[in-house]
Amino acid sequence: MQRKSIFILILLLTVQFESFSRDRGEVYYDNVKRQYLNLMSSPRLQKDIKNWENVIAGFETVGDAYSDSKKAPDGLFMAGEVCIDAYKRSGKDKFLQRAIINYSKLVQRYRKNSLADDGQIKIAEIYRIYRKDNERAKQEYEKLIKKFPDGDQRKRAEFWLKKLAEKEDIKKTLPQVTVRKIDVVSGENYTRVSIEMSGEAEYTHSLLSEDKSVEKPRRIVIDIKNAKLAPDLKEPIAVKNEHLEQIRSSQFTQDSVRIVLDLKSIEEYSTFYFDGPFRIIVDVTGSDYRGQGIGAIIADMGEIESVETEDLEEMKEADAGRREEQVEKFHIFLDPGHGGEDPGAIGRKRRIKEKDIVLKIALELRELLEKNGYRVSMSRDRDIFIPLPERTAMANRAGADLFISIHANASRRRGAHGIETYFFDLSSDRDVLKLAAMENGVDIDKLDTLQFILTDMERTPIRNQSAMLAASIQENVCRRVNSEGVNSRNLGVKHGPFYVLKGAKMPSILVEVAFITNPEEERLLASHKYRRKIAEGILDGIRKYIDNMRKNPVAFLP
Repeated sequence: MQRKSIFILILLLTVQFESFSRDRGEVYYDNVKRQYLNLMSSPRLQKDIKNWENVIAGFETVGDAYSDSKKAPDGLFMAGEVCIDAYKRSGKDKFLQRAIINYSKLVQRYRKNSLADDGQIKIAEIYRIYRKDNERAKQEYEKLIKKFPDGDQRKRAEFWLKKLAEKEDIKKTLPQVTVRKIDVVSGENYTRVSIEMSGEAEYTHSLLSEDKSVEKPRRIVIDIKNAKLAPDLKEPIAVKNEHLEQIRSSQFTQDSVRIVLDLKSIEEYSTFYFDGPFRIIVDVTGSDYRGQGIGAIIADMGEIESVETEDLEEMKEADAGRREEQVEKFHIFLDPGHGGEDPGAIGRKRRIKEKDIVLKIALELRELLEKNGYRVSMSRDRDIFIPLPERTAMANRAGADLFISIHANASRRRGAHGIETYFFDLSSDRDVLKLAAMENGVDIDKLDTLQFILTDMERTPIRNQSAMLAASIQENVCRRVNSEGVNSRNLGVKHGPFYVLKGAKMPSILVEVAFITNPEEERLLASHKYRRKIAEGILDGIRKYIDNMRKNPVAFLP
């Protein structure tokens, strides 16, 4: 308690000396954001739950002590977000309750603020996802529709009301499935477990505490309903890394399968699923997992030891002298789309294949990045097939700081041309959904439903950083390719539910460098000079993004 009081006192004193020309609540909020940024960049600080409580208390102070500030709604929303992170790390229900209180204050006090319906949807999702209380979740979704009929979260609320209403019917109509395969992609402090089934299935997940009385470690439990276990999966799968011991499978009941991940240490975990075939994905992050994206940059700068406003300027000055060294530490993961048995889109005239073109661009880009001092990894450097879930898993395992997926677009319209860059999020644009369905290899009607599930637990800071990375790459690729008389259309930055970006723990984007189905752009893609221009543009975009982040890291937070 004394530690928390000192933390808040320091922040209040900082605000007292700040310029009175600024909203004092805004000054306080910016200081707390720096503390949050510092926490998110330091695995050491994240291990102590008191550090999470301090940041939560700071954001709550913005909402309560500075209730007239334009940042008060942001403070309450961020308090709720950090509470959920603290719950995921500690398993303590008090953090969920505290999150509900902060989101409720946001909804009640600032109903006209754009974050109000976001707060209401968060309350509903706490009951649905964490407390498994579907009835209460229904009530909260209904409140959202009633209070915010024109809000941007209404469609999501309607979707989940329908989904929950159908839950019992789905149980009755889904055929029994077979759990037929478990794949593991594992690194020092990261593991992705992919559980493949013969068809769609309903499942639940939970994190159980250590039980010394029966010699059971802390563990993640996945229960798959209406399922049978393949005979060859009954033996445990040894993992033996720093945070995961083994994976056990059993026929838990006559019609349910239980998968258990025995843990050593864990920072957080998440689950989601892919279709075609149906796979449950479990991502487990160890307690020493390196911060990525903005966290990697701040970690290289050193922790922020004080909340004084002047520190940010000092941090920028110190950074200027270390940039060359930090570039060498920055790790870029390149993902040339498709490959092997999957050719991707095919040109109309020259019949060139997307998988070949994007690989050549990625190899050009790797050469440029390495010449500029960056570390580079690739999902593939030859013509092989890599399943979509494995691509971000490879990047997570490598501890990469950015994930760049390179593709070529396709359209039934011969005249369609231009460049567009995507980050992962919901979309209601039918053209975007068609493209995402094509890249994901699923039916568009299936994708329209899946995207709600896929985006449920996306982290807001990573989303924001991905959007900024997409904007930087889009701008610079267009500038480069159009610098010598080419007139490639700038189609802008967009967002959509692309499987290949799902689950990335770093800022991630997908760039569609041209329309391979456009005869003129197909001709250009066949040219080494044009592909080199694309690679140079992506390099420029990466460098500009990193430079902007170094100059003002706080701006990259929500």
